[in-house]
Amino acid sequence: MAHFIFSVVVVFLWLVAWCIYLVFGKRVKHPNTKAIGLPRLMLGESLVLALCP
Repeated sequence: MAHFIFSVVVVFLWLVAWCIYLVFGKRVKHPNTKAIGLPRLMLGESLVLALCP
């Protein structure tokens, strides 16, 4: 039972963190991905842009 409660708490905290990222993520400047050679998908911007165009 404790494992189930722990799992629910972890999922809830992940959802809270994801919502905070979606709300405040646009205000935070991301590094220039072309300069450092990282694809945009690694920063999660593609999913954010898909959910909040």
